[in-house]
Amino acid sequence: MGNTFLTPTEIAAEALLSLENAMGMAETVYQDYKAEFQKKGDTVTIRKPASFTAIEFDGDLTGEYQDITESSTTVVLDTILDVSFLVGSKELTLDIVSFRKQILDPAMQAISQALDYKLTGLYADVANHVAYDATSEATKLANLANSMAFLNAEKAPLSPRYGMIDETTHAGLVVVPSFLNAEKSGTTETLRESSLGKLFGAQWFMNQNVRAHTWTAYGDLAGAIDFGSGSTGAVVVGTTSVTIDALGSGVIKKGTVFTVAGDTTKYVVTADVTIAGNEATVAFYPASKVAWDENAVVTFLTQSVAENLIYHRNAFALVFRPLEPPMGGAKGVQVNWRGLPLRMTYDYNMNTKANICSIDLLCGVKTLTPELACRLIKHT
Repeated sequence: MGNTFLTPTEIAAEALLSLENAMGMAETVYQDYKAEFQKKGDTVTIRKPASFTAIEFDGDLTGEYQDITESSTTVVLDTILDVSFLVGSKELTLDIVSFRKQILDPAMQAISQALDYKLTGLYADVANHVAYDATSEATKLANLANSMAFLNAEKAPLSPRYGMIDETTHAGLVVVPSFLNAEKSGTTETLRESSLGKLFGAQWFMNQNVRAHTWTAYGDLAGAIDFGSGSTGAVVVGTTSVTIDALGSGVIKKGTVFTVAGDTTKYVVTADVTIAGNEATVAFYPASKVAWDENAVVTFLTQSVAENLIYHRNAFALVFRPLEPPMGGAKGVQVNWRGLPLRMTYDYNMNTKANICSIDLLCGVKTLTPELACRLIKHT
């Protein structure tokens, strides 16, 4: 009896199952998928989730009907995640379960990790933050509660909310009784891999791809608002760029957060800027909430070892589009399931006398509403 070879369709379908099982943060953010083919570098428009304001019914809704205004934003499909590997006749004659276990599961885990890493990098768009204090169980829980308070203050929907924390923060929290006893609230989520369960209204997960934040500015971390020679007055409300002097040297990186004396709002740098002559013109978000006086002290937060994220699903977006089928002699198939489009290409390399399998995924990520997220920043 002859050998039965696995087909590209079978391989791609099993790869999708493996990818869904491996997805981490990607499962917890807003996803957008449409079936039209795109290429790397294309810019697509996605709809942002609609929002409404609840009113108190007074017996007559005349004039109170709210329009459904669907806003949109653009996302650049800047990444093709690819896993390519050589397979021989032996591997292609495995039953699909064995092929998935030995080859596809590790391959899709690699794509999942890359997706996760892209998403955790969106911390750099978020201004609201809490400094993590691991002094005691009480301070650890206070950190989480204070992070949730930022979301509450920004009127973020109560559900679904998530927390992605690094492995050392996880190690410090998993022994806290509140997390140890989370399963007693009627859920078994703490039995899941990487899950700490639900607390303070959020589902908490350990994530090994949580980023650190570094910036190469040296010297004093405090600067001062500078209007320039001969200028007077104040920085007006609504400003998104300002010159800061009395700095050291180096580069202030995107994602660095700062505060200004007399203003309780937290701000984040939106683009890398090089310090020259002890000053730099810094672009930031959100726009200034109060007027800033000349020489008002600007304090930058130091570098971190972990930028943990607490957020509502609609804070971030993950956008998928299918890639065009291959041209030429290569066999290819495009499959999607639950909005995850994979392209599976299968060819034979005459130079190496080997079969080549390539599985790829086109995607882009973007912060939709940074106010719906908070950074839990760990410094040591």
